[in-house]
Amino acid sequence: MRRSQFLTTIAIGLLVSQVAHSEAQESARPLVAAAPGLFEFHSGFWLDLHHFLYAQARISRGIDTDRPAIAASTRDTAGLGGLDPSARLAWAEAIDFYGRTLARRDATFDSLLIGIKNRLAEWEARPNLTGSGLSPELTAVLERTAPIHRRLWWPAHDAANRAWIAEALPLLRDHGRQIADRLADRFRTRWPERPIRVDLTAYTKGGGAFTTEHPSHITMTSTDPSYRGTAALEMLFHEASHTFEDSLGNTLDAAAGTRRVPYDRTHALIFHTAGQLTRSRIPAHIPYAEATGLRTRSRGMSQQFEAAETAWRPYLEGRLTWDQAIRSLTAEDRLFSFHSNVWINLHHFLYVLSRARQGLDPTRTAVTMSLADTAGQSTLSEEQRRGLETAVAYYGREFANREATFDRAMEGIKAKLIPLDSAGTLDGAGLDAAVAGALTGAMPAYRAAWWARHDRENRAWIARMRPLVALHQDTMAAAVARAFRTVWPSKPVRVDVSAYTNWAGAYTTGPLTNIMISSLAYPELGPSLELLFHEPLHTMDQFLIGALDRAFRAEGKQMPETLSHAFIFYTAGEVTRSRLPGHIPFAESGIWERNRLWGSYLPILRREWQAWLDGRGTFDEAMRAVARRP
Repeated sequence: MRRSQFLTTIAIGLLVSQVAHSEAQESARPLVAAAPGLFEFHSGFWLDLHHFLYAQARISRGIDTDRPAIAASTRDTAGLGGLDPSARLAWAEAIDFYGRTLARRDATFDSLLIGIKNRLAEWEARPNLTGSGLSPELTAVLERTAPIHRRLWWPAHDAANRAWIAEALPLLRDHGRQIADRLADRFRTRWPERPIRVDLTAYTKGGGAFTTEHPSHITMTSTDPSYRGTAALEMLFHEASHTFEDSLGNTLDAAAGTRRVPYDRTHALIFHTAGQLTRSRIPAHIPYAEATGLRTRSRGMSQQFEAAETAWRPYLEGRLTWDQAIRSLTAEDRLFSFHSNVWINLHHFLYVLSRARQGLDPTRTAVTMSLADTAGQSTLSEEQRRGLETAVAYYGREFANREATFDRAMEGIKAKLIPLDSAGTLDGAGLDAAVAGALTGAMPAYRAAWWARHDRENRAWIARMRPLVALHQDTMAAAVARAFRTVWPSKPVRVDVSAYTNWAGAYTTGPLTNIMISSLAYPELGPSLELLFHEPLHTMDQFLIGALDRAFRAEGKQMPETLSHAFIFYTAGEVTRSRLPGHIPFAESGIWERNRLWGSYLPILRREWQAWLDGRGTFDEAMRAVARRP
């Protein structure tokens, strides 16, 4: 359910009575400042008092006690002890009233609180609330505590509000119009014709800022340090995005069909968009979700930010269309789970680079292109360069001559790196000390010069593949599993997308099937789709190998050791071609010619095995025909 749908379903609260809107419009509305065409900024006494009481009431009821943006209100007690008993009682009774009537309501979605907020914003310059239309009980509470607030807190709160605005205005002058235009373009909408009202108050709610609609109205804290500096610029455009999020949410819902798209998905896209657009203007900016740890605070939110990184960032950068991004965001990962893991990427980068420097695989572009991957290397410090070179030399001595697919030591390293994903350290990984030392030593250089670019390529690859996989996965999985007389794995197959993998650009290890695919070696969709269904067959070919062995033995022959791989190439290629008619299978790019043994079986594969794939022949007939080949 989108925000606007939610608001229309909430009953109008009991504390706000009906008054003529024209009366409210008679109130003065002095501006602190304005960013022409974007925002107008206010610092209003009544709204500040209302949110101060709301914040303290929520804390008194055990709500938001772990949220810095609101918990700080309980420490804002300067002068409270000097009040006479009647004033202290009035303040305590006000917090109790808010606790009983308003504290458990959500300021963003509750129509009662929205009505109160809008009316108090209109009344910002009035000396009292006479004629405001607020309920007598709420009016009495606010007017009884107003002298206390004016004397003890309002001067400091107002100064903080105005200081926040003064800091934000130069940022808006230099970057605001460009971010607003880009934001509206990426969300496929238009920036509002009238500036969006922004009220600064010392405290707001747990998140530090919130936005309501009809009219669009942002309320933002001035006292939370995480909302200062360039974060103020980002969060202004983050909150503004909530005023036109319905279009994005409805598009996602329509694309998902009967499946529910979590609200956090849309919110993560807003966080990501505002953060990245701000960073595009101010490169040193650290997006709010990263700076505060929000993106890793819970598994659910972490997953939504992962989706934003994978499918939305390529769209922001112009490498995906709107439709591609929406399809990727709503595609179901039922057969595969896709990952871009920094430690896995570094491990394979060191492995491939060490092979390339030793002249191994000189005809394999999946390896040799690492030698030309030098963008950003000139910016490395001497310490970073030394750490990288030490690691490459170590990999050259220990692993360059090993085969990533079959070597147990290489498989063991990969298996221990997989669970780490984006962990900052190798603590608890259980790696050999020398391996851990090489990876840890090389990581600063890798992050500085390569990782951001490699991760972008990986995530763009994933985003392009997800819709294609969602469209064909059921048919293709059923076809290859039937062909090999087996079943597709019951759990999603993990696919680690890495800039580099091995000489082939892809490989698979078991027993828990894990596919490695190079995003740089396989940028095209058709070959990548074939690879996704080729690689798992390496862990699903036991029945086929057994059947071939029995058929060859019946003919008094020995089965060629790698023959099952020819079946994998042929099957994955033809099943992919059946779904993508213009696709040219990998094996037809010269593999049949280079491997004469496999090529000698190609006529039988095309005749007998293809008949089995098409349902015109039997599995056993195909096995016997292969074994009887002269």
